[in-house]
Amino acid sequence: MRQLPKPDEIRCVYCLETRSRPAHGEHIILKGLGGRATIPFVCGGPGSCNQKLGDELDVEMLRNSFIALHRYYDPKISKGQVGGMQLIPSKFGGGFDGKAFNDGSVELLPQMAVLGEKVIIAADSSKQADVDAVLESLKGLDTVFKEIVLDTPENEPPRIVLDLSKNGRHRVRGRTQADVDRVKDVLRRGIVGRQNVDRDDVIEPQMRIKVSMELNTVSRCAAKMAFNFATAIFGAAAMIRPQFHPVRTYILGDAIVKPLRTDTEGRIFADLDDRFVENWTHRRVPSDVVGATTDHSIELLELGGQLGARMALVGGAERFQIRLGPLHGLDSARLPAYLVRTDEDDYWYVNGHVVPNGYLKGVDAAISAAFNGAKSPLRR
Repeated sequence: MRQLPKPDEIRCVYCLETRSRPAHGEHIILKGLGGRATIPFVCGGPGSCNQKLGDELDVEMLRNSFIALHRYYDPKISKGQVGGMQLIPSKFGGGFDGKAFNDGSVELLPQMAVLGEKVIIAADSSKQADVDAVLESLKGLDTVFKEIVLDTPENEPPRIVLDLSKNGRHRVRGRTQADVDRVKDVLRRGIVGRQNVDRDDVIEPQMRIKVSMELNTVSRCAAKMAFNFATAIFGAAAMIRPQFHPVRTYILGDAIVKPLRTDTEGRIFADLDDRFVENWTHRRVPSDVVGATTDHSIELLELGGQLGARMALVGGAERFQIRLGPLHGLDSARLPAYLVRTDEDDYWYVNGHVVPNGYLKGVDAAISAAFNGAKSPLRR
């Protein structure tokens, strides 16, 4: 018989393990999209579901999807960012990785490039000491890097892009495996004959932006937000039931239907795993039009006899229809429920009331106030 969690423990709705209550909750609408409301039922800390989903889904969608482009071109967004940006050309021998933000600023990512017999260390001056420390720590090690990217010819020289965060997910880039091995060999032997260059020495006006990501990432992220909202409405005890195991597995990235397939004639096709998320479309927002990209909404409802959701992100430029699982055992009187993120606040529409989340502390208070007909600031 499973023991009940202690007051300082939660049972994670994704891995189903009983763990310490996280210091920070899991955002329903992504924090990077401005969402404020959180749920406390997703495990946190190193190796947790919160960290894994944040690294694999949230960051990818916010930097490398069409949603990233919508946000990048919208001046209403102060922290829009696109990934895969490279500065080209460079007087030091080729492209360098960076980050571009929609306020016009560019950040040079810390990296070491191997150019002939010369090693070039490129980073913002404020990070040079950190870069040196990381490179020194790799000396003498036959390191297996978590990410190796085989580059196109114009992106040489081969290099390692350093992750200075606690994750340490360094990325090695090279045109061929031989280039990658050359970078790894230099790191193993230690840095000699180096030249340090600062951000201002490298950054030039031309840049290349790529939108490139695993095909199911955005769909899985949409399903995660809908699942988190359902957890807020129905509670963790309802959402850990076996009827939601398939969508839980899908969100975690397990048993995903492979997006690429080859027919009998050798032609390659790309298919989305649409068992849970469908009807999502890309509608480009012109760069000279200010889109309402801070407006996002989730509608939880009965959809074809199942618990479902409809979602509109970046002012409706991206739309999703999501199937979460069977409705049996759930209080369907709580449907429909809405969560809307605007410039001002998160708003909940539950049981006929609109609840501005900023007036109430936490999701639990917002939900209980709505269902109990509380008089604190509710608006019809």
